[in-house]
Amino acid sequence: MKYFLTITWTAAMAAMLVGCKPTMPEANRENCQPATVVQLDRSIRSEFVDKCLRG
Repeated sequence: MKYFLTITWTAAMAAMLVGCKPTMPEANRENCQPATVVQLDRSIRSEFVDKCLRG
């Protein structure tokens, strides 16, 4: 029983962490403003700025 609870708890924690990936907003004139870019998560900020510069 203890083994089952450990696996269930681990699976639940993994599912919650996987679902926490930040979403990238659309690269448009309004979203590419510096004040908006600063509010983005660091993990997607660089990629988003590249999209703004290309667009």
